[in-house]
Amino acid sequence: MIKLTVLVGALACLGCSAPPQAQSGASQGASVVTAAVVEAVRPGGPHPVGVAEGPALASGAATRLYYPAANAGGEGRAESPSPDHRANLARRFGADAAEILAQAVTAASQNAAPAAGRFPLVVFQPGASMGGGDYRLLLEDIASRGYVVLALSPEGSPPVSGGRYRQAAAELVEAVALARSGAVAGIEGDRVAVIGHSLGGAAAVMALADLPGAVAVNLDGDYNGPTRIPADGRVLYLLGRTEGEADRSRDRRARAWREAVQGAGDAVALQVADVRHFDFADAALIQDAVPQDRRRTRFGPIGGAKAHALTTDLVAGFLDSRLKGQADAWSAARARHPEAAAPTTW
Repeated sequence: MIKLTVLVGALACLGCSAPPQAQSGASQGASVVTAAVVEAVRPGGPHPVGVAEGPALASGAATRLYYPAANAGGEGRAESPSPDHRANLARRFGADAAEILAQAVTAASQNAAPAAGRFPLVVFQPGASMGGGDYRLLLEDIASRGYVVLALSPEGSPPVSGGRYRQAAAELVEAVALARSGAVAGIEGDRVAVIGHSLGGAAAVMALADLPGAVAVNLDGDYNGPTRIPADGRVLYLLGRTEGEADRSRDRRARAWREAVQGAGDAVALQVADVRHFDFADAALIQDAVPQDRRRTRFGPIGGAKAHALTTDLVAGFLDSRLKGQADAWSAARARHPEAAAPTTW
């Protein structure tokens, strides 16, 4: 049985229904939506999901655990971000969207009894200035499929900088070591994946140098300087397309990937042309609440519900095939999403 060895304080998909919307009319071109849009998305795996606060890193970074739970039901939790992080979300997505994300109660039950058994460990690093809690739908889905997920910096991470890439990679390595030390029980410490979005995705690949045999998933993260995937590393690089990006920038990204995979035996890059950078975050589900001037470059024509279903299915298929020995999981996921193909525009 998973036994959470952390003292837990009182914490005040593949098949989802069509996003409910009210009539349009919000300011700056945004439509009126509610938290029900986020709450309608349910995890796709067989396990109920629990959520609890996790152990802090030595650096002071907080963590949050999403894990397979013993029973369905229990009290859900709204994200209720800190005032600082709510303000940051408002700057990025608008005040209405920030409020919706704060109010939504998703599938995980707080402090739920953990399921019996031991599960692979997944550590998640958010993008710059984003928080692990801004990807709850993805993390809950992964946990529902039989993984213990340790999300870093749930209330927001530092802004982008040259040094932040290395710091974010080091945090992933530290989090894996902390979990393996017994701070997170119920995990199979020899089956580990590190996942991230944007800067966090690039950091996940960088962390492989210090995590022999681990799996990495990079969700649309651009590499800052030379990165090399170890021969025993296994990597999924899932990227969208950036509107209006200069050819030289695209060429640089393609060149960085070619350099990264030299000598790597298991590295896959897939691009979805209709996906944009923030389609991997929960905010994609409520993009109609985001002002038009902030929506166009952040979210693509694929739509938030489809982007979430594609991401969770491909990530789960990759993890299941590499960490659980389910050889057909990846090929089946690929077959369900032919729009995810070898990059052509980077």
